[in-house]
Amino acid sequence: MKELLLEFLAAPQTLNPIELTVLSSKGDEIIDGYLTGEDEKEIFPIIDGIPRMTRGSFGESRDSLAERHGAGRVPEAPEAGSPSMSKKEKKTRNGFDLQISCSGAATHFFKRTPEVFCAAIGVPPEEAADRLSGKRMLDAGAGGGQYTFDALNLGAEVIALDINRVGLSFLYDQVKDHPRAHVVEGSILQLPVRTESIHLAFSVGVLHHTANLQLGLYEMARCTRVGGDLVVGVYGKYRFWRYYTLLRILTTRIPLRLLWYLCYPLAVISYLPGLQQACHPWVERKEPFRSRVNGAFDHFHPPYQGYYSVEEISGWFEELECLSSPTFTPFGACKAAKRKVLEKVFSRQDYNFGLSQI
Repeated sequence: MKELLLEFLAAPQTLNPIELTVLSSKGDEIIDGYLTGEDEKEIFPIIDGIPRMTRGSFGESRDSLAERHGAGRVPEAPEAGSPSMSKKEKKTRNGFDLQISCSGAATHFFKRTPEVFCAAIGVPPEEAADRLSGKRMLDAGAGGGQYTFDALNLGAEVIALDINRVGLSFLYDQVKDHPRAHVVEGSILQLPVRTESIHLAFSVGVLHHTANLQLGLYEMARCTRVGGDLVVGVYGKYRFWRYYTLLRILTTRIPLRLLWYLCYPLAVISYLPGLQQACHPWVERKEPFRSRVNGAFDHFHPPYQGYYSVEEISGWFEELECLSSPTFTPFGACKAAKRKVLEKVFSRQDYNFGLSQI
């Protein structure tokens, strides 16, 4: 973690500023330490260079930090601190950790060309560098970092955030020496990011795996500056989406590793003549075999998953009156510019309606 990141981070429950305590560092990079909110009831560890700002993370990591650096240098976990992640949240994290581990973090999302990222944000490739250079992007649900790498190469400063740890560890190892890259463990439903601090809030393939998509959309809008852009991509209501929903009643109850191996025969079936369309949306025409396994697992393991129509997606954007009229990019993601400040920034107490569903 770079100390510069403190300019953009906030305590995820209260949005208060946070203070840094360094336990070990290497050059400009903070390796171990912890972050404390103003009331000292929110404490978040920094482990191996990554600030872990998900709920209950300090309680999970406190003993490890104390063992590394001495109990006297690490505070006790506050009794009234943030609650731990729910079982479904932990299962979501474990599933994506397994997915990235089995597929190979370095090939997660299978190294698409930057044109895919440019299509997702609705910017022509020849204009992308001029549009992104010097801007700050939030990659909410960064996974193994495919879009993070694209944005960095186009000159943006990127905060890559996710709840998974395998992908983030891989990503951190790749970008820790990059002056414009920041890696944070956090939830898109409770972003540890300061209000109005981001030029481009970007999330593709993530919000449909959460308990409250509209809450995540609001959080991204809160973090985006006036004049900045918000880009979201979710699963559409494809022809067979109802059958996937029925299948998930079974697949979400299968142990994760067993389900991963069951996705191999599904990938084989997807090559059979006439089944390409039936396997859509987790199969694209020229996807390699491992990508098809990945796609099947991505659809069948998460505890939460939604499929949405164009009208539903447009409606959510229009309900956020701070945004301009939404448009769809060539990638299929929905995009809108922020045209005014949100009239109300909710406190985390107001968010309980959303967090209680997680």
